Amino acid sequence: MSAPLIKPANIWVRRGVLIAIVFGTILAWQFSWGQTLLYPFTLFSTYIHEMGHGISALILGNSFQFFELNSDGSGVAHWVGSAGALSRALIAAGGLVGPSLIGALLLVASSKPWARFALIAFGVLILISLLIWGRTWMAWFLLVPVSSLFVLVGFKLPRSAGITLEFIALQLCLSVYSDLDYMFSSGAQVLGTQQVSDTQAMANALWLPYWFWGALTALFSLAVILWGMRKVLRADAQAFDSKKKPPGLNAE
Repeated sequence: MSAPLIKPANIWVRRGVLIAIVFGTILAWQFSWGQTLLYPFTLFSTYIHEMGHGISALILGNSFQFFELNSDGSGVAHWVGSAGALSRALIAAGGLVGPSLIGALLLVASSKPWARFALIAFGVLILISLLIWGRTWMAWFLLVPVSSLFVLVGFKLPRSAGITLEFIALQLCLSVYSDLDYMFSSGAQVLGTQQVSDTQAMANALWLPYWFWGALTALFSLAVILWGMRKVLRADAQAFDSKKKPPGLNAE
């Protein structure tokens, strides 16, 4: 049987690090220097957001053409197809919930013995998506180093794979709530051009106002994040219990 990824003796240290990441990120958002420091993670969250649109379009039978990643932190996913109203709404929602979904899955993977392989696979998938759908220099400038770093850590620093996954996961999860003004607005600026927000696109495709869909996606994202955190804490508890259990008392 594989050894635990994180030893029980280090569980409380790990939880302290996770809490520090969460509150440190939230605090950093409040200052211009913090926003500058978090700029690469903002861009990475935008990439996941646009891939959420694109993959949703593919799943629903449309064609994902390419995505753009811009220096101002905005992005656009270009897809074509004869999508109906429900499909258009789901594609719009795919970008909003994409970061929290991926973040929660990475959180779960971070507590597994195969975390290093998950990190390597994530890096490889990022590079493949860039080769197929990336069209802007900013996308290449960001994603080539990021994917290379993930693969390198997975191969050369396997003990750091778990905390690397957790850090990226928390940045993605928290990014949903750093963008609440976008979720609760009818439009946004993309390189100086006013465009319809995803929540307004959902309202246009279905019914009810954009703020309703903003609230719904925010609650869904929160539920997904809590699910991921619950899985991580349960894995910690199981590791702790296995350490406390006297040898020779295995259940039949």
